[in-house]
Amino acid sequence: MNYAIGRSESEDATSGLGALANVSISGGKFISAGATFTRGKKDTPVFLAGGGPYEMQIDSASEMNVVFYDTFSKQAWLVDGALALLHLSRAWLSSRHARFASTVLGERFWHPEGLHGRDSALQALTTDENRQLRIFKQTETKTRTTRDPHTKEPVQSEETTESWWCFEDLVQLKWHVLEQIHDHLVRLRTSPSPDLRLPFGKQQIEGFEFNDIMSGKRDILPRVAELSTSSGDWLEFTTKAETINILGSEFGDLIRPAQSLPAGKQACGRYAPLPSGMDYLAAPLSILHDISKRYSKCRGNGIRLGKSTYWTDTAAAFEGCTCIQGSCSVNVTRF
Repeated sequence: MNYAIGRSESEDATSGLGALANVSISGGKFISAGATFTRGKKDTPVFLAGGGPYEMQIDSASEMNVVFYDTFSKQAWLVDGALALLHLSRAWLSSRHARFASTVLGERFWHPEGLHGRDSALQALTTDENRQLRIFKQTETKTRTTRDPHTKEPVQSEETTESWWCFEDLVQLKWHVLEQIHDHLVRLRTSPSPDLRLPFGKQQIEGFEFNDIMSGKRDILPRVAELSTSSGDWLEFTTKAETINILGSEFGDLIRPAQSLPAGKQACGRYAPLPSGMDYLAAPLSILHDISKRYSKCRGNGIRLGKSTYWTDTAAAFEGCTCIQGSCSVNVTRF
């Protein structure tokens, strides 16, 4: 991933556009102006506390879905929340916000070899080498009052302790924001008011700016961008799956086809990497299976996405291509 992410230049969703209008994150808390939630007890979602050990927070993040949408190249990538956390945190390490750090952090960050996608992100986020990567030194001075054993007079002394704010603390900050966004999206989806529900099947993608979340900006406003008609219906099933949309530009190729193909086969040159300008969504098969099982109650090896899309032969899309590069679309499954 390219960590020098540009802004999306998308429209401000708080000006009356979309379901996230009048919503913002300020001081780490969601603020909703003018939106009234009226729902019965049976419709209220149950939110479990997101605390607990660091490892449990990372595991919870890996169960979330996140779409990175590039407004310039018009490409979208569906990833799990752990990978999104890694990208946001790594981007911070490479940004100007780390200029007061104790060392050049990006050069010291450990990347697992031989792993890809979710496994790679989980390993990078939980290994002690990265978690303990020192960023800022914290000094705390406390005044201690004791009594002189002879005179019995109070005696004051200062004690200074030092600690480090580390990569683990940075990841937890980003996790706190993603968790709030996710919980708010669930509340919107379960609201009986049509004005508060996220749009199903529409061509507007609503979300938040990558750089606002990455930088730790105090007030984060929602953004909205228009998708082209060539995008298909992926916005419908990602919305149903309570996917967090993060908007930006120049993400690079977040998802590439697997390199291990049968002898004599190759990934089709037309669709590897993801075509730009079409608003197509690239997604790992594992995440599509998870969404299908959880939200569509699909059994077997098939994948059901939305109301009208059922993908029965998932293996066919990974058999490789023997055509002339750039002239074949046989191996592409488009929704």
